[in-house]
Amino acid sequence: MLTAWPGTMLSMSHWRVSFAGAVAAILSACHGVEAAPSDPVIDVVQAGLDPVVAACRDLHDAPAHLWGERLADVMSFGARSEAPLLEQLSERPAAAGAQASLAALARVGGAAAVAHCRRVVTERGTLAVEAALALGVLPGRADDASLLGCLDDPFTDVTLRAAAACSLARQGERERAPRWIGAIVRAGTPAGHADEQALGIPIKERWARERYFVQRTLLALGHDDLLQGFDTDSSWRALESIADRIEVRLRAP
Repeated sequence: MLTAWPGTMLSMSHWRVSFAGAVAAILSACHGVEAAPSDPVIDVVQAGLDPVVAACRDLHDAPAHLWGERLADVMSFGARSEAPLLEQLSERPAAAGAQASLAALARVGGAAAVAHCRRVVTERGTLAVEAALALGVLPGRADDASLLGCLDDPFTDVTLRAAAACSLARQGERERAPRWIGAIVRAGTPAGHADEQALGIPIKERWARERYFVQRTLLALGHDDLLQGFDTDSSWRALESIADRIEVRLRAP
């Protein structure tokens, strides 16, 4: 089991909800990590295979407990990994390590990776949530139509809409994204009823996964002080208070 984001005091409850949290932690843990030469890579070279393609294939097929090790291998090749990662994701989007492949793509990708993620989001594909989160890391823009389209569609899964809002905020959008992020933090509280009506937010019992996306966004944008009072399972009053502060902060130039 992966541990919480290094250097923060985030709630551990979000780790129970999906692999998206695991992918996020791997992205952080593997940033700047270079894989040491290993026997499998040497064997690949001796066999005449492209070691970049082989590493991307091995990551894409890997079970979750091997993602960290194989992500490091892929990321050590830098931008050379983009094309083989895209090939694997396009041909086999449901493979065991597809989420990890998308996480790696977010770190090494360029224009082709952005186009792929926008298409997955627009088509509401298997990895739409992960693709939306990747668009917050890849070179992008604050008026990304694929992400804004998620916010406009009341029939889109609310987790995808939350991911889209967080990525828009990371790209500098200061109007709609802050309102959505504030609404996600307030969701399920008395003050959140107005957001449910205005934004088409469904009523559900748990919001830990979506609030974890918000925590990651605040960390990425350098708003560490807001994390101190924000736990995904905080009381209603605490969530309502921190939601207002988060929304104001994200609207600031």
